[in-house]
Amino acid sequence: MSVGMRKQKMGLIWMTIFLSILALALFIPIELPYRIYTRGLIVPAYEWSLARTLEGNLISAYKDNIKGSVDTYGVTEFQRGDVVEFRLNSQIYQRLYVQKGDTIGILYSNEEERRLIQLQGDYDILQSQLIFYTTGQKPEDVQEAEKKLALMEQELTTQARLMERMESLFRDSLISDQHYEIELNKFRTTQLSRDIAEARYLSAITGDKPEQAELIQTQMVALRQQIQQIKTRLEYFTLVSPVSGMVVLNRGSDNSELLITIADTSSYVVLLPIDVMERKFVTENMQAEVRLSHTRQKSSGLIKSIDNVVQFVDSKQAFFATAIFNNDIEIMPGTFTEVIVHCEKINIREYLSRILDLTFS
Repeated sequence: MSVGMRKQKMGLIWMTIFLSILALALFIPIELPYRIYTRGLIVPAYEWSLARTLEGNLISAYKDNIKGSVDTYGVTEFQRGDVVEFRLNSQIYQRLYVQKGDTIGILYSNEEERRLIQLQGDYDILQSQLIFYTTGQKPEDVQEAEKKLALMEQELTTQARLMERMESLFRDSLISDQHYEIELNKFRTTQLSRDIAEARYLSAITGDKPEQAELIQTQMVALRQQIQQIKTRLEYFTLVSPVSGMVVLNRGSDNSELLITIADTSSYVVLLPIDVMERKFVTENMQAEVRLSHTRQKSSGLIKSIDNVVQFVDSKQAFFATAIFNNDIEIMPGTFTEVIVHCEKINIREYLSRILDLTFS
């Protein structure tokens, strides 16, 4: 037997042994660990940002990177022609870390301040008028009402004496019924005039004008509501941080409209692009492992959400999963890092099938 034939025979023997071992392995109930290797972007779990628009308005947003949504979104608008100044707290960038409720900056609005001063002035005027109508009028008005009341009382006294004489004459039939009725009406008119003069005098000294006072009180209530609205709006002009976290220093960014970003560094999120062929193998609550190449540190986390759309990443179809990690290692937001997703164990047949699918897809 030649050397060539001997080598060919040995090759067939080894091939038979290999295929036999492979065929045997496919049916042996052995499970192998299956891992997905990818690179992910590290971002804070929550972040609050403040930016300005081209129109000069301010926009604040509180983003939940775990859910991939903006939970709160606020816009502070200003009237056209208003002179607005925003002063950022100079100590923010010196401390690099802020607590929830710390002052980020203060807005100054000439128009809002002017409106507040005007409304407070209008309110003070109404308050003076209310005092005028509820606690008495000016001294000269009171004196005038007192004089008119004195004159009417004097006239009523005179009319009363005349009326007594008229009654005596009427009883003696010395005057006609018509004449008596005329004099009686005069007396009653004088009595009414005296009562009116007394009511005016009492109104002057006691301010008894309920309708006018009620109208003023209604106007004061409306003004108080407007003043409170402006004060509430001015309170929003004092911007405070809704979260405790790190002040993000991003001097290399070309986004000049972004004023400040506060990152909640209590936990981090890693955005993972995964080949679409692996979609059926990835589920929520799977373990993911971060490996920082520059520090050789590792951290474990869990996949919390999986996108339901496909995107192109490096010219390949991929979907994104979001994994959350605790802040147990030194991490800088914006870092691209290696991530290993630990999937469920599979048998050898499934393992080979996945490898072939990924290789030839």
